[in-house]
Amino acid sequence: MNKNFQQAFNEVFSLKKGKKNPDITTEEEKDKEDLTENISPAPADEKYEPSQEIKSSKGPLFGKKYLSEDKDYDPSQKITVITEDTKITGTIVTNSKLLISGIVEGDIECKNAITTSGKIFGNIKCESAEIENAQVEGNISVENKLLIKANSVITGDLSGKHIEISGIIKGNINADQYIKMCSDAKVTGDIAASALSIDSGASLQGNVSVLTK
Repeated sequence: MNKNFQQAFNEVFSLKKGKKNPDITTEEEKDKEDLTENISPAPADEKYEPSQEIKSSKGPLFGKKYLSEDKDYDPSQKITVITEDTKITGTIVTNSKLLISGIVEGDIECKNAITTSGKIFGNIKCESAEIENAQVEGNISVENKLLIKANSVITGDLSGKHIEISGIIKGNINADQYIKMCSDAKVTGDIAASALSIDSGASLQGNVSVLTK
């Protein structure tokens, strides 16, 4: 009898030991099972490409397009502004366009266009210039067109290809092609150009030389 009891006891014990109760599954075990189901291995032949475009939820901030646009940036299209309440003392050298409404005490060398309605005490050398309601004490040399509009006072020599004058000029004027004196122009100095146009009302005190090619 004891032998039969011992055998039955062993069978029951081994059955309970091998049996898993589904009611004891914890929330942690469930989370592990869900996590395992959602993980899928990456294909073995898939490799990271450094040239792949990086996208942002706010737009392609760091994408190829953004970086390539930066390479197309042209500094010569930039405009440097000197405001009315600004005074610059010293030489200015720039490739940018210049817009001067303040005061500059020093020479200006610009490989672009200059527009001024301020006061400049120094020589100007640039690609082209437009001067209106301004005061300049210094020589002005441009590669192409020099346009001096009304209410401007220039004390210095002028040179360029095309020169159109209003206002008061105290200095010699030399143009490779033509000079036009508008009706409100008053020039004290010698003029040399291939062609000269003087509107009615303009004043000229000086010699005129016609250049021949």
